[in-house]
Amino acid sequence: MKRASCPLLFLLLLTGCGEDPALKAAREEAAAEAAEGPGVAGTPAGAPIPGEVGAPAPGVPDEPTPGDPNEPPPGQVQPQDGIRPPEGPTVAVKGEVTLPDYTAGPVRIDVFDGDHSNIGGGPRPGIVTRLEMDKPGPFELQIAEGTRVWLSAFNDENEDGRPSPIEPFGEYAGNPVDASSAVNGVTIVLERRDPPDQRGQ
Repeated sequence: MKRASCPLLFLLLLTGCGEDPALKAAREEAAAEAAEGPGVAGTPAGAPIPGEVGAPAPGVPDEPTPGDPNEPPPGQVQPQDGIRPPEGPTVAVKGEVTLPDYTAGPVRIDVFDGDHSNIGGGPRPGIVTRLEMDKPGPFELQIAEGTRVWLSAFNDENEDGRPSPIEPFGEYAGNPVDASSAVNGVTIVLERRDPPDQRGQ
């Protein structure tokens, strides 16, 4: 009786122990992957599959940022100090700034809506636009069509952004400029001025 009961006892122990925990964990993991659907080798579960809707196309760069339509093209002299180009139709005003004894510093052209040299107690003219160049030479301005403007320029030798009493300065002799159509041949001659304490002597 003792020998016959040993195999029976062994079978009872096997059935009573239940499923191996390692085998159970592997079976549950396989069931979870099957529920998520088929994937691509090397692709994490749940990640977009190349070619599916919503997945970025391989090798396609992002869309470029739209540019500012009012921004001048690269290489063109740009208005300074945040003064934007005029809205609406414009005409080109072309010319040259000359300074025979130029040494250093940028040249700035200021465009006014009035004659700032003859205020006569009235309101000061406003700046329509301005242009800064590396040195004297040819220039091109875009002015609102149908307006009248006054042009002046100076050589900012000390590069402080303001015309000083002794820095080369000049106004266009043909002021005001009628911008009803394109204007060419504008010449602004810069001349050095005497220091304030030498004037009238």
